[in-house]
Amino acid sequence: MLRAFRSTLNSARYAFKAPESSVDFLVIGGGVSCSNDMLVPGEEISSRNSEVIHAGLYYPPNSNKMRLCIRGRELLYARCQAMNIPFRRTGKLIVATDKQRPYIEALHAKAQQISWPPSFIPTKLLSAAEVHEMEPNISPEITSALWSPETGIVSSHALMESLEQEIVERGGDLVYATRAVRVDPHKHGWVVQMVTDDAEHGDAILAKTLINAAGLSAPLIANSVVPEEKRIPLYYARGSDDALAGTAPYFRP
Repeated sequence: MLRAFRSTLNSARYAFKAPESSVDFLVIGGGVSCSNDMLVPGEEISSRNSEVIHAGLYYPPNSNKMRLCIRGRELLYARCQAMNIPFRRTGKLIVATDKQRPYIEALHAKAQQISWPPSFIPTKLLSAAEVHEMEPNISPEITSALWSPETGIVSSHALMESLEQEIVERGGDLVYATRAVRVDPHKHGWVVQMVTDDAEHGDAILAKTLINAAGLSAPLIANSVVPEEKRIPLYYARGSDDALAGTAPYFRP
């Protein structure tokens, strides 16, 4: 059984410290989802993701997750084209055996139900012959597939560089090699204590608006400012990937 734990960022190691300065907006996190940074940009999860541009297939129809995924996908493609960021709209095959076909049929049906924007996750059910013509290395056990042409890939490093450059050009401040170690509510916002590199003591800043974009550490931030009974439970988990060893080129033109 998985055991949950409700960890918080705040600890006795770093006591509350009065803020020494203030800002209107402060973002905790240095990943691709941020518009400002407190960590080395893109050197954590964003540098180790699969670099996939998702079509939005797997979320509940017309949910915020689906809407935001679709909107973000189109904005990302547009940014890549405008700023010469390496990307490719490769498409994706969701393959199935006979027993798994109902699953991809359900995904296809869900994609057709989207009311906003209309038909914005185009999908197509493929026969066994069509699948194996497209990808000859696929196992003979695969008898059908769902084709998602809007799925793509992007260079996460080039994307992060473009975001970093834009932040600087717009007058934002980047604080490198710095981590948030404590967050406390304040009548004018939030007091965030930060430590740079291996320093023993941190600096405190008052943020009128605090944006929690810390990725896997985001629950630690949230749990620091809510009562214990409302803390978000955390679980250890692991994902596994498969690798293809074949003679066909990985990406087809």
